[in-house]
Amino acid sequence: MDYTCDECYYMRQPHTTTCPRCGKETYVGQVIGLTAVWKCTNCGEGVAGASFFPACWSDRPASIIISKPADNQKMVDVARILNMNIIDLHKEFKKNSGNHIEVTSKLRECIQRYRSISKLGIPCELGSDIKEFERSLDCPYIEG
Repeated sequence: MDYTCDECYYMRQPHTTTCPRCGKETYVGQVIGLTAVWKCTNCGEGVAGASFFPACWSDRPASIIISKPADNQKMVDVARILNMNIIDLHKEFKKNSGNHIEVTSKLRECIQRYRSISKLGIPCELGSDIKEFERSLDCPYIEG
């Protein structure tokens, strides 16, 4: 099951319910990474399970559109971020009218690349296939 960014954010916030062991309202749950962790602050009962997979962790493809960097150093930086050879990157820009390229990868990787390229000051934008996950650009749980 894929979760939206709002559902993912909600599940990552600590929330409390009734402990199955002691019956008190002290059973605190929170998703950390991909793991749902529950711990009772009263009796110490605890459970952890890898059952949470937000959409950004799936193999779902997404794309970003990257403008051609103005200088060679930034072109090298973009090639490094995209795990490409600089010559292949130049060929991609030439193949696509020389101004923009569209790069497709897994959603999470795409978000990380978008953040890194934006930090360099190179104009880039999200493809239409990632618009529903725009909140993930500010998500503290996706490194990059």
